Amino acid sequence: MGEVPPMSTHGVMMATADVLSDEQLLDILENRIPALVERRPDLWRRIYSAWVDTFARREEIAAIMEELRRLDSNLTAFQESVNDRFNHVDERLAGVDERLVGLSQEVSDTRDWFQLTVGRLQTRAGRNLEDVVAGALRIGLRRPDVRADMIKLRQKIVDREGMVYKPGKQKEVDLVASNGEYLAFEVKSAAEPDDVDDFAEKVALLQHLHPEKQVRGVFITLAPEADVQQRCQALGIELAPAPAKS
Repeated sequence: MGEVPPMSTHGVMMATADVLSDEQLLDILENRIPALVERRPDLWRRIYSAWVDTFARREEIAAIMEELRRLDSNLTAFQESVNDRFNHVDERLAGVDERLVGLSQEVSDTRDWFQLTVGRLQTRAGRNLEDVVAGALRIGLRRPDVRADMIKLRQKIVDREGMVYKPGKQKEVDLVASNGEYLAFEVKSAAEPDDVDDFAEKVALLQHLHPEKQVRGVFITLAPEADVQQRCQALGIELAPAPAKS
């Protein structure tokens, strides 16, 4: 009988390649080594290292790792480029969204202005009267800064000293109040010169009561007749909308 090849403590024959046949070697590679790894997962790294040492040179492994690093770098750059493009698209969409919001606000303000001048001012859900008036004045007075909190409607003013009216006479005036200025406004859907006279007196009383403020008076009416335009000009009252120049 021939000499029996020595066995390892794990039952794997310790034989050289010149003793084993090709079929036996293939059996070891295809069956016994996978079975060994399954039984002993802790040997995986040693078996893998031996495999790499046998079938791949260190230079080849280094080249593969370098290629993987290069691919990772390219993927990172590609991802950054894609992110930049999406960020740019988001910025453009945000700009479009802001313009649409601005356009929607302008349309709403224009509707408020029309309703104000024709005497059919209406509030809608979620808006109070000051909101509507502010929207109308942003259009009519070309004052985009006007806000609802600046609108003071039906403010009582009393001529206690008789400077404009009889002593103790009380009037009401609508205001846009801002730093250092009171802008009084009067709305008439169909205006007469007498309406301008009455409004000018209220503006004069308001200025007397608040000498620390700059007081302006704006008379608002659609298609004012020539006599209304002339009375506003004579009394220093602004007219809105401004009449078209011939």
